[in-house]
Amino acid sequence: MTLALLTGCDGGPPVPKPGPATPHNGTLVSLPEDGGFVEIVKEPDSGKKDRAKILAYFLDSSRNPITTVSAVTLKSKATGNKPIELKPTGDADPAKAGGMATPSLPDVGEIDGELTATIAGKPVTIPLNVR
Repeated sequence: MTLALLTGCDGGPPVPKPGPATPHNGTLVSLPEDGGFVEIVKEPDSGKKDRAKILAYFLDSSRNPITTVSAVTLKSKATGNKPIELKPTGDADPAKAGGMATPSLPDVGEIDGELTATIAGKPVTIPLNVR
């Protein structure tokens, strides 16, 4: 999420101003070479305490889905620093279409590590540090 800082009216500490909403209420991370964004969303795994799924939505600079994405993996603390393959969600809801999801993982709070993918035939590595 993009934040702009404004000084408080009384000269106090800056007040964060939220940037534009993301399509799936996640956190936008820039792709290399101005290739757009990946939106990271953590969803609780229904019925499973302390477990979550991590979803990645690849978006172009206009925030439209990138459809040429394959071979997506996540390596983070939640995965024991081992690469875990993300698979298409297959969600029929158009608002959630195009998502790639991990299996159920331990919910360790932050999402740190790296996401790798092939976009339009080019391998890409995206460092993550999402709180």
